[in-house]
This record gives sequence, structure tokens and C-alpha cells, in this order.
Amino acid sequence: MGVVGVSSFPAIGVAPQCLDMADVLQGATSHAQWAPLSTGTTIAINRHLQEQIEALQANVVDVNIKLKETVDALEDLRKSVPTPNSTAEVKLRDDVAQIRVYAEDNRNDINRTDEVVTKIQNGLGDNRDSIVRLQDMQKKHEYQPQQGGKGPCRADDPAEENAKHHGEAGAG
Repeated sequence: MGVVGVSSFPAIGVAPQCLDMADVLQGATSHAQWAPLSTGTTIAINRHLQEQIEALQANVVDVNIKLKETVDALEDLRKSVPTPNSTAEVKLRDDVAQIRVYAEDNRNDINRTDEVVTKIQNGLGDNRDSIVRLQDMQKKHEYQPQQGGKGPCRADDPAEENAKHHGEAGAG
């Protein structure tokens, strides 16, 4: 995936360190404990992933085109060799066999890439669903009255908010 610097996602607002995109998506970074990702951050992450998907798809198309051109060129070359079992033909057969091995390796790589792209796309959908659920929970939480009748709950004081959620005495 590569390392994503803070400047790539300024809305995250974390200390100046590098975040691995997989860690951000899996919630393994420390910012996962601060608050849900903002809409801007979520959009930035989704755009980043969509760009990666599109780049992978473009690379797959390019590899397929080049592979077909190579196979066609080798077949044309093989047809132009005049005598059977000549040294050139034997070498060409060996080369074609080797290219078929490379082509099969490329097909396997493309299949693995397609699987990764599918997983990324599924992950994007899962992330969108999770974000919507988190936003809904946050909306519900913001409008619940505080203990003591102080009006709508605001997450202005994270320590107070944490104490309320865990039933600790002395919060407020």
C-alpha cells in the first residue's frame, strides 16, 4: 500500500508521523481512539483507494495488451521460419514455451491483483457502512441529556465524557 504522510490526509490531525493506509483502515492507529473519521478524511481515504484501484486496473489492461502483442509477434515469427526442426525453430519453440510460462505467471499475477482490487472495493463498502453507523451513533449521543439536567450532551470534555460512559464517579 505504501506509507501515507499526514500531509496526504490533513483532516486526521495526528502527530507528525507516517500512517500505513492499512493501519488507518483497520483502526490500528492511535487516532482511532480520538473520534470517528471526519467526512473529509473519509472522502480523502476513499479517493486514495479509488485511485489505487483505477491504477491497478489500468496496469492490468496494459499488461494484457502487451502480452497479446508479444504472443502475436512470436506466432508471426514462428510462421516465418522456413524449415522444421532448424536451430532457429527449436530456439523459437523454446522461447515460445518460456513466454507461455511468463504469460501464465502474468495471468496468475493479474488474478491476484483482481482479488486484491475486489477486497479493496469490498472494504470501501464496509468502511462506508461503518462510518454511517458511527455518525448515527454520534448524532444519537450528542442529543442525550447529561446527568444533572445540564441540557444536550456535548463532547467538549473528553475526560468527562469518558467518565460518564464508564460510570466513574466524580465526572462533571
